Amino acid sequence: MKRTIKLRCIKDPHIVEFADGGVTKEGEPTSQRQALARVMSKRVPVVVDGKETQLPVFLVEHVGEWTLRPGESVPSSDDALAFEADVIQREHPEHMLAKWAKARDGFIAKSIEARRQAEAQMEQQMGGEVAKSIQAMVKSVASSTSSTKAVARV
Repeated sequence: MKRTIKLRCIKDPHIVEFADGGVTKEGEPTSQRQALARVMSKRVPVVVDGKETQLPVFLVEHVGEWTLRPGESVPSSDDALAFEADVIQREHPEHMLAKWAKARDGFIAKSIEARRQAEAQMEQQMGGEVAKSIQAMVKSVASSTSSTKAVARV
């Protein structure tokens, strides 16, 4: 049994997909479920409205349907249901969602500005290298021209 869970990240505009493998026959969370739980528990400190707070790095965007192999069925009572209620489909209060969206906008704006500055620095660096190459070619042509003139005068 498996399903896909899509998460929104607070730090960038991407949607991240995770596979949720549910639990094993023994009722233990699969490695996919454990990884998803670790990701969902991550928090980031942000300052919103002058107060520092811890916000989740990821929020659930979409929970896919279970894909079952022949002979499998969705468990009726196990940790999977507790996991869903606690982590996957939890309700977030509106005031937290507003803070999260505001913090996300700030992170994305910083990311865009950092990318813009990196591109400008790269262009400047490449422009400097091109200028050095042109100067070297001019010196090379000038030295070869002056040595040709010197030979012609003799």
